[in-house]
Amino acid sequence: MKPFAIGAVVVGLSMMVGIGSASDGAMTVGDLQEICTATDAVSRGQCRMYILGIGQGIQLGMAIADGKTQGGRPCVPEDTPAFSMELIVKKTIGEDLMFYPKDRDLYASGFVGASLIKAYPCRKAK
Repeated sequence: MKPFAIGAVVVGLSMMVGIGSASDGAMTVGDLQEICTATDAVSRGQCRMYILGIGQGIQLGMAIADGKTQGGRPCVPEDTPAFSMELIVKKTIGEDLMFYPKDRDLYASGFVGASLIKAYPCRKAK
C-alpha cells in the first residue's frame, strides 16, 4: 500500500474511533515515533509492547462487544487516573498468582480485562 493510502486509512480510522489530540497525557503519534525510531533496546521494546498492547486491547474489546467474556464489560469512570487502574491490576496479579501460579501463562490482555471488569462493573439497569 502506498504511503498516502496508508495515511488516509489511519486518519479515517482515527476519526471513526474518535481519536483526537492527546492533551491528557496519553501517548501521541510523535511519542510513538520517537520510541519506535530510537536505537536503544529499551525504546524498541517499549514500541513493540505498546503496539502489541493496542492490538490485544482491540481483540479483547471485540470479545467483550461480542458478549464472549464472563462478567460483561468494565465501566471505568472517565476521570479514573491510569495509576489507579495500574494499582488494581498489579494487586489482582499478586493475589491471583499467590494461589494460582499457573495463571502466569494466561493472556495478559484477558487478565487485565477481567481485573477491570471486577473493579469497575457496569451497573445493571433497574
